[in-house]
Amino acid sequence: MATATQLSKNDSAVLGAILDPEAGLGGNVAVVEPKVEPDRHYDSQTLHTIQEREKQILLPLNSDSPSLSTIESGIAAFDSLLEEFPNYAAGYNNRAQARRLLHPDLKKLSQHSHDLKAIFEDLAAAIRLASPDSPVQPVSRQAANVLSSAYTHRGYLLYKASQPAASGSFSLAALPDLAKYDREELTEMASRDFALGGRYGNKAAKQLAVHTNPYAKLCGSIVKEALQKEMEAFSTGITTE
Repeated sequence: MATATQLSKNDSAVLGAILDPEAGLGGNVAVVEPKVEPDRHYDSQTLHTIQEREKQILLPLNSDSPSLSTIESGIAAFDSLLEEFPNYAAGYNNRAQARRLLHPDLKKLSQHSHDLKAIFEDLAAAIRLASPDSPVQPVSRQAANVLSSAYTHRGYLLYKASQPAASGSFSLAALPDLAKYDREELTEMASRDFALGGRYGNKAAKQLAVHTNPYAKLCGSIVKEALQKEMEAFSTGITTE
């Protein structure tokens, strides 16, 4: 009698992707619970004070074309806010987005290593502070919004860096911790971030997770190969069954 063969985790992941490319890629949605405190680091009164200040910072930045001085003033204001309230996750996420306004052209962003490093550090801080202690724990709507935005933003930067140099010339060469990864590894990292962005509510990130995931690509290759064999068999009159 034959014994059952145990699949490795890697083989199971490949098989899962073949059967369902979206499995594990944001297909499991995080539980958003209204009763969870909006920010676990601050009480409601303190949080209200922080958010009122944040609104005043964001207001001039939300115009169609904020000036350079407006953007720089906004970043400086976030610096002050986060110095006073260093555990405010949304502040780091918004400061990263404000800094991106300084360099909408990614090619130019990669030439400003200080800003590029600051963006990745802020996104990492936002994710760390907003994440629950356990992946199965429910989160507040505010935390879900921060995680959705930060993971998707970071995933986008990693994905752009994974593309051939000729296609956009965005590089992470100035960041030693990320420059060591090759294109394939950066794509996998981007896919994981997109999946988590999708898990916390970003539908576009969920689709991008499937698009960039290597197992989903493998699934497509397997299907393509199977169809090609079927076509060859049909043209020669041979059945594959």
